[in-house]
Formats: sequence, C-alpha cells, structure tokens
Amino acid sequence: KIKTYHDYLAVSIIITIAIICICIALFLIGAFRIPGCIFYTKFNIYCPACGATRAFIHLLNGNVWQSIISNPMVFYLILVVIIYLGLYLYTKLKGQKEEMITKYCKISFYIGIFLIITNFIIRNVLLHVYNIHIA
Repeated sequence: KIKTYHDYLAVSIIITIAIICICIALFLIGAFRIPGCIFYTKFNIYCPACGATRAFIHLLNGNVWQSIISNPMVFYLILVVIIYLGLYLYTKLKGQKEEMITKYCKISFYIGIFLIITNFIIRNVLLHVYNIHIA
C-alpha cells in the first residue's frame, strides 16, 4: 500500500525504468530514430544533456568510461536510482523512518546540479576555446 512520498517516488522510478526499457527495445529494433540536439544545431554550444544518448548507449555496451566522458549525468543518475531504491528497501524492511532517504535525496540533488553545470562549462570551454569536440 502506498503511504508516503517515498513510496510514490519508488513506484514512479520503477514505472520510469519500465518505460525506458520499452523505449530501448523499440530503438534497438529500429522502430524510431533519436533526433540530433536542437540546442547544438541552432546555437553551436553543447546543452547540459548533450551526449546523454551516446552515454546511455555506451553504458548498454559496457563502455563505462566512454559513457562517463559522453555525459557523466547518465552514469550518476543510474547510481543515484540504484542507491535510492536500496535505501528505500532497507528502510522499509527495517521499519525505520525515511529521514535517511530524504537527506540522501537532497545531497544527490545538489551533486547532480553541480555535475550538470560543470559538464556544461567544461564541454563548451573545450569546444570554443581549445576546439576540442567531445563526441
């Protein structure tokens, strides 16, 4: 029975994972094609999400390092979700309060924002100052 915010969040994460799996299956059988980045095409700068699709595909192929280079947020988000679900399950099985999960969510949110901003700045500085294109 769903009782708390974290119950809803855990169910939402599981549903999202199922939808992502369906999308991956459709992508792999060629049912749809992922368009290029509109932000990069129009403004010639990387958006914070640039490389996320490549990162996810590299991760599916087992190329963890290449995935992190393409976009570190994909790997980070997967780790955050795994740890969150583990903490959620732990607190439910032990009957503990969800304060630990709330603290974890806040910390992981701020780390995520830092990674997004840092990735955005570094990739665009490499592109426009040093003419290094990270694919």
